[in-house]
Amino acid sequence: MAYVFRPVTTRRGPDGTRVRRRSKYYWCDIDGKREPLRLPDGSRITDRDTARAELRRRLLLAQRRAAGLVDAQAENATRPLWPLLLDYARHPRAKRVTP
Repeated sequence: MAYVFRPVTTRRGPDGTRVRRRSKYYWCDIDGKREPLRLPDGSRITDRDTARAELRRRLLLAQRRAAGLVDAQAENATRPLWPLLLDYARHPRAKRVTP
């Protein structure tokens, strides 16, 4: 099951009491995996209708991937080069191999 929500954070106030505060940004929960919702340009979502639309987009994309309708190479072609180079540099470190 998937849904959108605004998480509640608890902090200590100046006098030591607990202060609960609801975030103004929306998150999603897809099968127990929680993550913040962001638009494709990277900005966080503050509108509930926009958050629901983004969640629907993510679920539809996941279903298309599962059915094999999305080409992984075409999807990664739109990714910027810099994060790909960072992933490449991190790969040997993750395997504990010195380059």
